[in-house]
Amino acid sequence: MKNSNTAIFWGEQSDYNVDPTTWHELSHNNPDSFSYTATKEAAEELKNNSVAAVDLSGYEVAGGFGYNLNTGVNDRLLEIILGGVFTDDGGGTLVLDADSAADSAIYLAFDKKWTDSVYNYYSNMLLQKLELVFEADGKMMATASLLGGNAETRTVATYSSPTAKTVVGGRTGSLGLNAISFNGAGFGACVSKVTIVIERAVTASPCLASGGYKKPKNGALKVTGAIDVHFKDHTHYQVALNEETASISWVDTSGGKERTYLLPKVSLTGQPSPGGNDDDVMASFEYTALLDDVLATELRISEVDA
Repeated sequence: MKNSNTAIFWGEQSDYNVDPTTWHELSHNNPDSFSYTATKEAAEELKNNSVAAVDLSGYEVAGGFGYNLNTGVNDRLLEIILGGVFTDDGGGTLVLDADSAADSAIYLAFDKKWTDSVYNYYSNMLLQKLELVFEADGKMMATASLLGGNAETRTVATYSSPTAKTVVGGRTGSLGLNAISFNGAGFGACVSKVTIVIERAVTASPCLASGGYKKPKNGALKVTGAIDVHFKDHTHYQVALNEETASISWVDTSGGKERTYLLPKVSLTGQPSPGGNDDDVMASFEYTALLDDVLATELRISEVDA
């Protein structure tokens, strides 16, 4: 029987096939939090479930892990997949904009430690998909999906003096009445769940070969998602349903921070389950984020001290 997993560490590679020099703890004594399958079939499954284009040239590893949004790794993963960094706008607000034109790859490596002194080392991993889920009970979770070129077993640790896993505040808020704004205004509906799915197309550069593989990189950005809403009457339902495009935003104000998620321009499609004229209306709206002409982004995340 396989010995239990004791810790998982992650690091950013400075280049393809180069081991990271700085490592961070991702999880401890939680083998279910990190799952990889070193098969082409797993990579094919990820490709088939993606709305963004995925070229599997050079990949033999696919998998992912789940985490709470209060985990320190979250902000760095957001920066990597959105193609930017949290930057002070000069007025004390940290801003991260999705950059649909960004195509440079940042490779990640993971070292999975077992009690029998065996280490599973996964390298040249591209963050292909990040799904954020905000629920009314305060749960804010994420799932990261990655593709990679290398999977191997080592007898010594690749990591050195890793930084302990960090936990940050401001990621445990809840959604309620007027939690969501359409076109800058609340619309009197109880929101039970919001999902953001951020995906990067994956390509392989035909002129760059390394280790027998075409060197992969991330490409075009795709942002989609869904909103589960409980409307108090048909009037409010129609306000949302009739919007061919709209801006959507919500705020998490717990933990001493105020973080705003803004989708400045989305295309909406509704899946209602309406009752009679006087009954409540439940609806799930799927959306596709579009590039906003003014902000020049599909998704903006901003944060200030509450």
